[in-house]
Amino acid sequence: MSGLNNTNVEIKDPKKSFFVRFVGFISGLGVLSAFCLLVFLTIGFIRFGNFVASIENTSSLINADAIVVLTGGKDRISTALTLLQSKKAPRLLISGVHANTTIHSMTETMKIDKNLLDCCVDLDHQAKNTKGNADQTADWVKNKNISKLIVVTSNYHMPRSLREMHALMPDVQLIPHVVNQFQSRQRKWYSDPTQLKVIAIEYAKYTTISFRMSIDRVDKTLATYASAYSS
Repeated sequence: MSGLNNTNVEIKDPKKSFFVRFVGFISGLGVLSAFCLLVFLTIGFIRFGNFVASIENTSSLINADAIVVLTGGKDRISTALTLLQSKKAPRLLISGVHANTTIHSMTETMKIDKNLLDCCVDLDHQAKNTKGNADQTADWVKNKNISKLIVVTSNYHMPRSLREMHALMPDVQLIPHVVNQFQSRQRKWYSDPTQLKVIAIEYAKYTTISFRMSIDRVDKTLATYASAYSS
């Protein structure tokens, strides 16, 4: 009588094997997606930095209905006042000024003709951030019946400012007038640690508001479909 070999043979569970392969596929897909997202954001950051560094002012060629300046950066207000004095527009909104700031205090600190400030400058004390600047500017533009608006802010801040404003004022022509935050143009922005940091932070904010606006558009589309379906 021949002996039987008691060999342990592992029997693979087909369900477990499928699960392992599925988890591996999902993990690989996640890694690939993360890599693609990183590449996408890196390319976007480089393009954003190059755009900020190359923005050129065209407001000197165009007369507008009004000017708005967003406070928070060096030389922004003085640049806007110079445009007003040069008659590039008949009226100026200074958005986001401190609660205690008045026309009188500006006259003393900036040595600007009080008559010019009294007749042609409005102060917005409500805005606390860029979104607030856009909200307050949109209300002001509507009340003043403005169709062409010069927007004054720092170069790195301009893309986000224009995006916030365009979302609220799609029919208003926005004319950017940048204030160069960095005086030296001898070095590329990515080789200057200070510029690199500022642009990186601003790019993160710009990407965040772009994502927020995309979600808002989806919500509005779904609400429209839901309303049409329910009716």
